[in-house]
Amino acid sequence: SCDPCEAGTYKDVSGNGNCLSCPTHSTSLAGSTSVDECLCNPGYYLLNGQCEQCGPAKYKTYHGNTGCSDCPAFSTSSLGSTLLSQCLCSPGYTGADGGPCFQCAEGKYKPSTDSQACTDCPTHATSVLASTAVTDCECNPGYTGTITSSTDTCSACSEGEHKPSTGPDAC
Repeated sequence: SCDPCEAGTYKDVSGNGNCLSCPTHSTSLAGSTSVDECLCNPGYYLLNGQCEQCGPAKYKTYHGNTGCSDCPAFSTSSLGSTLLSQCLCSPGYTGADGGPCFQCAEGKYKPSTDSQACTDCPTHATSVLASTAVTDCECNPGYTGTITSSTDTCSACSEGEHKPSTGPDAC
């Protein structure tokens, strides 16, 4: 008796020959009769007859040969991502996995790619929007010092001294 080809295989000619395997990273329904019925797995798309991984900041949730979807703005993902929730906010941005991602406010920073909240700059220091490191924090006017770690602080100018700008300048 003749049996249909198993899922993940196909046979495109008549006769007693064996079923052929779908290309790497693809599958087909049982009984497929053409390589065109082989669909790329989630996280992969068809390029020049081969299933290739979705690139960074992209994902694909379904079997098919079409391209991958873009992650939301200011987020990225690993190669071959299969879910929107694998799109993680980039450094300097925060939000739920899968977005949307929002800039860290002034006076905050975030060095990691994830859904963590932005961290406050040390006391008496500030930073610009979307800062990515504690070293982006600078002392406020009236305070001096250099921020190299989260434990650094800015010292107030002494009586009779002043500092009108943000940054590490002396009073």
